[in-house]
Amino acid sequence: MPSQKSISISAEKYALDWSQDGAQTTVSVRVTDTAGNPVPEGTVVQFSTEGGQIQKSCQLTGVTVNGSTISQCSVTFSTQNRRPADGYVSILAWLEGEEAYVDLNGNGRYDAGEPFWDSGRLFRDDNESLAYEFGVDELNVGTSLTGAMGLGTAACDPPTGYGSYLNLQSIPLSEPNTCDGKWGKTLIRTWMMLPVSDPRALRVAPASSPTGDPGTFVRVYSEFGTNPTAAPAGTTVSVQGAPTGCTVQVSPAEVSVGAVGPTYHRLTPSGTGCSGASLTVVAKFGSYEANTGVVLP
Repeated sequence: MPSQKSISISAEKYALDWSQDGAQTTVSVRVTDTAGNPVPEGTVVQFSTEGGQIQKSCQLTGVTVNGSTISQCSVTFSTQNRRPADGYVSILAWLEGEEAYVDLNGNGRYDAGEPFWDSGRLFRDDNESLAYEFGVDELNVGTSLTGAMGLGTAACDPPTGYGSYLNLQSIPLSEPNTCDGKWGKTLIRTWMMLPVSDPRALRVAPASSPTGDPGTFVRVYSEFGTNPTAAPAGTTVSVQGAPTGCTVQVSPAEVSVGAVGPTYHRLTPSGTGCSGASLTVVAKFGSYEANTGVVLP
């Protein structure tokens, strides 16, 4: 049976161009049983999105009568309204499975007393706070399983001492006080966020390295909404106006498909004419561009 501890979600491309309708990416879910093996083929994964449009469901590949393959399936996500004001789109995926637990004795099954993550009524975390907020977070799902759902009125507290056991996006976010205190069958869930990367709000500015590295850097981002996000994937970063005898390399020279937040680009000068030189850094996506002045050390 699919396990909460192994569910994983990813996108082929994160920084989509939200200035148009119909920019697309593939969203994929992978999951295993508690032993890390594929689950039965045909298991249905359902999806919901805070903004844009996403296909409703897909069916996992996996174990068949004559063999098995990696358990995974994919849907298409496309840009359109709604474009959330906070600059990020929450995507939720869920399917029938079992609650995550720590197999203390290594026998491959849950035994009474072993730590587990009690899962209650799931929700889509639209403000990415990792906690349910009434009137903000939507899509409360609690009636799609047959038989015992594992829902109740108990607190949904994680086991103590195992804070790093589950990866962040495998932690089962639940509405408070909707768990039942028992390990068992549930709707396992995972989530991700996509940046609203609008080239009409493209920005570039001088910056320090986010990791404290020495050198000259610029920060490239989209200023859509209340939070800066990544500029659209493929946005190029180049230098103009370097004086004679000075060459400046930009690294990386474009925004990657995996970027979510603002990106940082190093300017590496070479040549005798670079010291104290003033130049212009240009970020460009299609017909949209932004620039900023930089003085080399």
